[in-house]
Amino acid sequence: MKSSYSILIMISIPTVLISLCFIATSCDRELDELIPQPTETSTIISGYIKTPEGTPLQGIPVAVDFKATGIFGTKVIHKAKGVTDTASSIAI
Repeated sequence: MKSSYSILIMISIPTVLISLCFIATSCDRELDELIPQPTETSTIISGYIKTPEGTPLQGIPVAVDFKATGIFGTKVIHKAKGVTDTASSIAI
């Protein structure tokens, strides 16, 4: 006959391991998967950033992100980043 201590250990260890796995995978994460160069199948996003009066805004950071939400948390994947030039244009 097994002691109550050994039964407690047999139940506790799997419970702790499952809990640790859930905690490790349920965190919100951000990943950089930046595309270094456009490929044949890439979509180019381009445009201008200006004030309502039409004044060009230079140096504005622009990013393309993919957000996936599931039962194990949220993951944000950064796909492209850029900054507007002196004419306020951007192409990423």
